[in-house]
Amino acid sequence: MDEAPTGASNGGNAIALTPIIFLGKDGSPPYFTPKDWLDYGKSMAPSDVKHLKRGIDALKAGYRNDGGSDLMVDVAGRQYIYYTFFKAKARPGAKIIAHAGMFRLFNDYADGKVTILFTMEELIAEANKEQ
Repeated sequence: MDEAPTGASNGGNAIALTPIIFLGKDGSPPYFTPKDWLDYGKSMAPSDVKHLKRGIDALKAGYRNDGGSDLMVDVAGRQYIYYTFFKAKARPGAKIIAHAGMFRLFNDYADGKVTILFTMEELIAEANKEQ
């Protein structure tokens, strides 16, 4: 079973997930190490980076999602899960390239364990502080 981030759920309260907690810089089990986060982003096509940003932005905005598709494979042979988000008048989607850290993030969000307080750009900036 995955460990919860430091300060996790006390009495059903979601923790406020910051870049420092996400990257494990506070001693929490990381979703990604800083290096792995940067490598994950660099390994993607520009369109996949846009989808990742859309997904993180949707989590930060608090949108509900459909729990994701089954694991699929794109034309480049990369595994991913497609999430559909529910806004008042639209259903934007995001293709999230397979990585255990991202799936853990989306599952923790869906389970109400975390709220997201960062953007993709803030994660990149925090990860780069160690480089």
